[in-house]
Amino acid sequence: MTLYNICHGRYNCTELTRLLSYEVPRTAQLRAVRRRRLFAAPGSNTNAGLRAPLRRMVDDYNTFFLGIDIFSSSHSKYKQEVLRILNNTNE
Repeated sequence: MTLYNICHGRYNCTELTRLLSYEVPRTAQLRAVRRRRLFAAPGSNTNAGLRAPLRRMVDDYNTFFLGIDIFSSSHSKYKQEVLRILNNTNE
């Protein structure tokens, strides 16, 4: 939910918003053969950098929640979808 709030400007922190990077494909595809990542994970040379909170949020979204549109979903709808996916993976 924190990543959702960052994307929707609910935190008054431009430094945090500036850290988000988006994946932009080089060419447009007529049909999606596979899902593309939405966010680009920042690179890191250390294990601590790999475990940084923003990087983990971006990686988790790209891995588990890519089917949910983070920009057009309402807060409650996004939260419901995240909880549904989390409940399905725990079973």
